Amino acid sequence: GGRTSPPVSSGDVRAMSSSADDLRGSASEPGAAVAPGTPSPLDRLPGEDVPGDTAIAGDASTDPSVAPPGTPSWFDASAFASPSFDAAAYVDDMSAYVSMDALREELESYQRHLRRLLVDAVNEDYDVFLSLGEGLVDVRKVVEDDMEGPIAAFKRDVTDTRAEIVALLNDLREKLRRRAECAERRATLELMLDANNVASKVERLLDQLDSGDDENEASDDEAKEKENGGGAGWTWKGPDEKEAKEKDDDDASDVDSDDDSADAAFESEIAAAAAAEVFSVAETSVAGLDALRPGVAADGPSAAALALADDVSRADASSTPASASAASKTSRASDLRERCRLLERVAGEANRSRFFQKIGDEKNLAFVKGLRSRVENSEERLADAVAKATSLACAARDAVSVARCFSAYVALGRVSEAERAIRETRVAPAVKEALRTSNTETGSATETNYSSGGASNGASNDATAASHFGALLKKCVAAALRSVDVELAVTCPDWGLGPDEESSGVTTSAANLDARVCVLGASVLAEIDDQISSLAPSAYTPGAPEAFFQNHLAACAAIDVLEKNLPPTKAALALFRDSEPVRVFFKRWNVAAYFALRRREIVARLEADLEEDRLTRAVGAPGSAGAAFATAAAAGTYEALEKCFDTERVFLPRATDKFVKLAAQILARFGGWVAAGAKAERPSRSPPEADLKSAESGNESGDVSSVSGSAEPPPVASWGATASDEDLLSLREDVVVLVQRVENELAPRVENALRRTLGDAAAAAAREVLVCGAETLVDSDAEAADVSSLTSSESSSPSERILSATQLLDERLVSDVVKRCATALGQLKGVTATFRMTNKPMPTKPSHFFSGVVDPLRRFAESDATARASEKTRRAIVDAAVAGVCAAYAAAAADLTVSVRKTEASLNRLKDRKGTRDPSSGGVAKESGEASDGPTDAQKICRQVRLDAEAFGRAVAKLGFDTGKSDAFGKLWEVCGEGEPFVA
Repeated sequence: GGRTSPPVSSGDVRAMSSSADDLRGSASEPGAAVAPGTPSPLDRLPGEDVPGDTAIAGDASTDPSVAPPGTPSWFDASAFASPSFDAAAYVDDMSAYVSMDALREELESYQRHLRRLLVDAVNEDYDVFLSLGEGLVDVRKVVEDDMEGPIAAFKRDVTDTRAEIVALLNDLREKLRRRAECAERRATLELMLDANNVASKVERLLDQLDSGDDENEASDDEAKEKENGGGAGWTWKGPDEKEAKEKDDDDASDVDSDDDSADAAFESEIAAAAAAEVFSVAETSVAGLDALRPGVAADGPSAAALALADDVSRADASSTPASASAASKTSRASDLRERCRLLERVAGEANRSRFFQKIGDEKNLAFVKGLRSRVENSEERLADAVAKATSLACAARDAVSVARCFSAYVALGRVSEAERAIRETRVAPAVKEALRTSNTETGSATETNYSSGGASNGASNDATAASHFGALLKKCVAAALRSVDVELAVTCPDWGLGPDEESSGVTTSAANLDARVCVLGASVLAEIDDQISSLAPSAYTPGAPEAFFQNHLAACAAIDVLEKNLPPTKAALALFRDSEPVRVFFKRWNVAAYFALRRREIVARLEADLEEDRLTRAVGAPGSAGAAFATAAAAGTYEALEKCFDTERVFLPRATDKFVKLAAQILARFGGWVAAGAKAERPSRSPPEADLKSAESGNESGDVSSVSGSAEPPPVASWGATASDEDLLSLREDVVVLVQRVENELAPRVENALRRTLGDAAAAAAREVLVCGAETLVDSDAEAADVSSLTSSESSSPSERILSATQLLDERLVSDVVKRCATALGQLKGVTATFRMTNKPMPTKPSHFFSGVVDPLRRFAESDATARASEKTRRAIVDAAVAGVCAAYAAAAADLTVSVRKTEASLNRLKDRKGTRDPSSGGVAKESGEASDGPTDAQKICRQVRLDAEAFGRAVAKLGFDTGKSDAFGKLWEVCGEGEPFVA
């Protein structure tokens, strides 16, 4: 058609080749095998017919199965056209003949040949391919005429169908909405009907119960009149037309209200019970069955029959009075149980009525709200009936009836009324009787016998008053528990009635009385607390701590007794502890004021022992807390800690947090007192050295202050200003003993005491506080502190370090020893005067100077106070003291040697200018009597310093100091050793 054929690129060839492969695969049926040599449809030219039984004999330019010229003979191109060709198998087969590189080159060359064949085949008939669509004319018109009509019709059908579906869906939604509204209205109507029916049923049942009560009372009155001979008995006059008409009206109203058969059976059951009560009351009268015998009437039995029956009845009653009385009691108990059971069921209906009222309030239903007055009136009537039944049940001590009444109160939601009824009918009389009996036994009803005692009675009356209060409280609790034994039994979850047919299978677990009725809290404890607090109000005052302590322990013991009698459930215990009477009872005891008084006593005694100006000896009887300590401060601290947790006289479990905090404060106060004394400076007029011998033979009256001169020393602000080494060592050992006793004795005792009352968590917390507070006084890793760093010049200042009490005492001891040794170090400069400008030979032995340095160390290390310390403590303090002296010794020796060498150098320069120094000599100048070839003065002085340092090292080695491992002594020998090794 005049179109030119665009060239085909190699990329197009790749795409076309893939399409050709797809066409080749789809040309045959799936799974059909192609016979070898069968020509492919792509191998022929367009328009060329190839016979089916004739194979095309092509060459390399047209047949892809023929290899191009120049191809090796081992390369078979026809193998790739085989349907069972496997590339991996082909490569494995060919690898036996040729290398992989040669095979790869031939395959790439054959691939390029195939691409050229594909490009030529496409370009050969490209014009014919493009002219295929030129014969097609008016395609759009054909499409529009043949396709648009059916498509439009289909679209209209879909639109109409969709509109119908939407209409049906909207109609369905409207019907569902109306159905929901109808269901809601029906539910509301049913709720209104149920509320009205239940309210009417409760009123009708209460009317029947009240009528039964009235008939019982009438029967009792008639029985009494019969007994007194003033009445002729009851005469049967036939059915009352008015009553029959009212009964018919009630039956009709029941049918109209659509009550079910269960309600009718329930009402008939109540009516039968009421009738049974009428007959039972008549049977219990003195006249017996005579009260129920009908009198003479026109349509009644004959007089002879009545007289005969009367004689037989009187004969039976007179013959068996005991059996009649027992039967009467059994009948009364049965009737009471039946009445309580009916009241429980009526209370369940009243509970339903109250539930309907709640729903009506939520939905704002005016009709249901209008029933509120009727419902409340019915509940009041029912509550009165249950209260009467509860009084009768408690008086009869019938557990079944009491359980029924409790369940009825639970259903009514008026458990407090049941608890108040038990308190008034059972607990109050028992407690009053116990108080009256106690007053009779003690011979006095005054308050002072049961209170903590006034100031005029003195401390001797406190214990007596506390003893009376505890005994009185214990007696009241025992009497109250005896009075409510039945009520407590029925609140247990595992309580069940007996095996008799009348009460079998009935339990109170369904009502959860243990979690709802708190007899011991609201009834027993409230009444006991009210009567005892009005009788002895001063028993609760903390003004007399000893009596308050005893009274409070008695109160806690009473609470423990009540908790032991609770039902064995967590719900019962939680209900009791959360009840208002328990909170009011414990609120009467002002534990905070009691603790304040005890704290004042303990702190005052402790402050008296922690004297600021002196350190006194402990004076204590054998076996007491003070006997284990050498200082009164440590003994007083431990006594204060023991008093905090004295369970016999001071400690109250309800103030555990306060006493534990006070114990921690006492330990901190003792640590601060020790730190203040250890950091105190000695007065300027005090001698720098406190001789241990004078301290040991000094004042025996307990004052351990250091001995000074005859003049009066100025007043000091801290005990540390006058404390000797023995005092400091004794105090240090007391600190260690205090920590050990707190950790090993006091803390376990406190933990055991608290575990019984407050549980494991509180006991562990209290022990941790005590142990941590004690550990702050000593090092946590060892008994003795490593005080070598305390005297190091590179260490930080004390204000920047947090040191324990033992570390501060160690630092103070080391500092005192070093200061005493430093006094002797001041004589080191005298060595210069010994050899300067003299003819003394080179020294060969140490001077007297080193003994003045070693003696304070020796006296300290060999003193009795140091010997009493533990080996680890003594070793650490002595080593630290020696290290401090070595540091001071090294500094003084360095200053001396530097000064001597500078002086000699100055003299040499001076003699050089005068020309009097012999250049060949190492001496200073030739003076009269001097040897020109002898050692110089500086050499003699340095030699003397070395000999003294060597003697010092040997002396401290005898004290157990390891000179080879000490850095401080190494620095000293570096200054004084003249480059030679030290030999101990």
